[in-house]
Amino acid sequence: MGSHHDAANAGGGAAYPYSYGYRAVGLSGQESRSTMAYDPGTRIQYFSNPEVFFDGVPFGTSSANNALSLNNTAPTVAAFRGVAPIVCTKVAPSIIVSPAIQNGAAGEQKSYSVLVTNKDSGPCPAANFSFGLSMPSGWAGALNSQSASLAPGASLTTSFSVTSNLTSVGGDYILDFLSSESGISAHTASASARYLIDAVGPTVPLSLVASIPRGKRKGISLTWKALSDNVGVAGYIIYRNSSELQRLSGISFADSRVVTGQSYSYFIRAYDASGNISSASNLAIITAR
Repeated sequence: MGSHHDAANAGGGAAYPYSYGYRAVGLSGQESRSTMAYDPGTRIQYFSNPEVFFDGVPFGTSSANNALSLNNTAPTVAAFRGVAPIVCTKVAPSIIVSPAIQNGAAGEQKSYSVLVTNKDSGPCPAANFSFGLSMPSGWAGALNSQSASLAPGASLTTSFSVTSNLTSVGGDYILDFLSSESGISAHTASASARYLIDAVGPTVPLSLVASIPRGKRKGISLTWKALSDNVGVAGYIIYRNSSELQRLSGISFADSRVVTGQSYSYFIRAYDASGNISSASNLAIITAR
């Protein structure tokens, strides 16, 4: 930083006329020397500086002041440090598939949304991602986007659809959305979603009751108990005289299309979101008034 040995031993090249070490004899009669000064004398861990006293005497002069020299050259030295380069770091992209799970029947098509985000660091160039889809054998799938060029931090929302095989049995199936880039293993990534084929029908509806509503001249009221399904009951099918009459989601129904004095028989079946239908409930027979 431009500081030199003591003037008697320096060979030139000091930054300033005062950029030299120092030797001094203190009040104790012993000789001492600053950092950068040669023998004789005991080395003291100070740079020459007339404002610092050691053994009762200043430890520098106007022509030996390496402390001032260091302070003056510090900005110049600091400018040589430079800025550490920012390195491009390539990592796997973030992939989010939604919904995470869907229920469907064998042969039914389902669609999924995909959010892909390039997680590379800022200095990296845009990544050229290629997309793929992994699904059970015999299923059909289609990608909305086959590829995408994304700068670091950029995102793409795309989608894919799958159609299960008509012969697929009930179960939980995994679908994988794949991302890769040729020659860059760090950009290989995947995310999964589930396709649940529900082959289990709802339980049998219970306690179907047919009655004549009070205060009405004509009509038949039907009520029954709610029931359960492994996925969820979507609704009920009402049959009158063995023919489908109505579909609804509630647990009661008023049939106003009846003829006074005529007998009617009713039963119901439940169905779920996958189209599975339960066995028939008990039979309720009543004569309209």
